[in-house]
Amino acid sequence: MLVALDGQVRARRGYVALARPALPDDAWHNLLVMRRPPGRGDLVRWVAAFERELGGPRGTRHLAFGWDSPTGRLGALGPLREAGFAIVQCSVHVARSLPPPRQVADGVALRPLAGDADWAAAVALQAHGAPADLAGVDAFRDLALRRFARFRSLAEGGLGAVWGAFDAGRLVSACGIFGADGLARYQAVVTHREHRGRGLAGRVLRAAGAWAGRALGARTLVITAELGSPAARLYGRMGLTAVEGMVGVVRPPG
Repeated sequence: MLVALDGQVRARRGYVALARPALPDDAWHNLLVMRRPPGRGDLVRWVAAFERELGGPRGTRHLAFGWDSPTGRLGALGPLREAGFAIVQCSVHVARSLPPPRQVADGVALRPLAGDADWAAAVALQAHGAPADLAGVDAFRDLALRRFARFRSLAEGGLGAVWGAFDAGRLVSACGIFGADGLARYQAVVTHREHRGRGLAGRVLRAAGAWAGRALGARTLVITAELGSPAARLYGRMGLTAVEGMVGVVRPPG
């Protein structure tokens, strides 16, 4: 659904090809979603299909695949590991709705981003929250800049918003939410390191979810998290129920 908002979704016999030509280096928006877990001998076929769908002049230099795992089946991961793929297991959480956050007199304001300064602050916050191995990497900040340009375009087109928590006017926590046809998907949840432990992420998620119900007509909220992570536990406490698993594998360029 997210890719279809401004990208390309092509259903094939054994997979669905997702492509966002404007962000060719974003692995999780340029991948093949397979209809079953990998089996023996599948890797060669999968790579050939990826190159056919996403390779060449489109500019996608990574390899990325995903598949749903409702029953926990992972498939034959050994050949993928041996070929240099990183494997990410996620839990998929859903809720029909979330109550709006309660008002707390701590000087924090919750609202959607609006204006150049807000969007620039969101990019800086995302870069600040980069994984340790990517912190300070120019390519990560560049990707964050282009991702948030996309989020802004979608928001200004009425397809979602990025909500933020502002402490004394400074953006310290944020998340995006975008949707269509009754489904809304959270994106890019991040809180500044100096402001973690204050419950800000939960408040922003609740504000964004309540807004999506009103503004987007969302009947189902969806978010994913790495399996067993602190984020997954937070979403569970908030009432977002883990309903199935998802597996993604990616091999970066080179």
